[in-house]
This record gives sequence, structure tokens and C-alpha cells, in this order.
Amino acid sequence: MKTAPKIILPLILIFIVSSCIRNPATRKVHARLLSAESERKIGQRTKEKILEQYDVLKSTPITAYVNRIGQKLADVSDRPTVDFDFTVLDSDLVNAFAAPGGFIFITRGLLEEMQDEAELAMVLGHEIAHVTALHGVQIIQKEMGQNALTILGTIGAALALGPEALIMVSN
Repeated sequence: MKTAPKIILPLILIFIVSSCIRNPATRKVHARLLSAESERKIGQRTKEKILEQYDVLKSTPITAYVNRIGQKLADVSDRPTVDFDFTVLDSDLVNAFAAPGGFIFITRGLLEEMQDEAELAMVLGHEIAHVTALHGVQIIQKEMGQNALTILGTIGAALALGPEALIMVSN
């Protein structure tokens, strides 16, 4: 039983080192545990949940305009290969936000407050930057890491103290 921790720790270190990337926006090195495909799937599920609560603006000229400006900015972003998806929500709220995988949302309420295209570009650029800097991915990974540490701690307690400790920790 005592050899198990000697094997587990190097395997964990190898996994962490092999999953390190240089953040395309910040240029800092950090772990990337989620693939781009997983990031996109999470973003798609997030969009589905959002669209259960909000309607999409039906104005084709406005949505086409937002998409055109957004795509121009996305093409020169730090992650130009991401398939960005811009959605205008039909809501009075003044808000814009991003989900992992390139999903950008802006509300009709925020668009109505804007004075010109530069303001729209600034807002969309800000949200694109969240995606390119992997902010949503980092939040998800942090939660994954905390869950993994809890699991490893439970396994460690069971290895060190016996199966009774595992029963006590899991209750």
C-alpha cells in the first residue's frame, strides 16, 4: 500500500506538466485540462440554458450587424481559429457576457444605450478577450481541481488510515 502514493504523485505531475499551455492572450503558462472541443461543448450547453430564459432578438439587420462587427474582431483576436457565435438577446437588461468556446451574448438593452459602432466594438472586443484568455475555462478547471483534490484526499485517507476512514470521510 505504501508504494501507491509513490506511483500516484509522479503520474499526477506528468499529467499536469503535459497539459501546460501558453495562454494565447496573456502569454502566461498554465494547465489546460479541457480540450477546445470540450470547451465548445460547454459553451453550447451554456447557450442552450441561456436561450431557455431569454429570447433571441428577431431583427435580422441588427443581429447581422453585431455578427459582422464581432467576426471582424474575432478574426484578429489571439484565438482566430475559434468559431465565435454572437447572439443578441431580446432583453431590456444592459449586459454582455461570454461563455467558453466563443459564445458571446449582448442584450438589446445594451445596444440601445450605445452611441456608435466604436462602443459596440469595445464591448464585443472585451467579451472576445474573455474567451481568448480562457477565463471561463480557467474557472471550470479551478473547480475541477478542487474536486480532484477532494477525491485524492479521500483516497489518501483510505490508504493511510484504512477503509474505515473512507467511510467516515464520505458521510
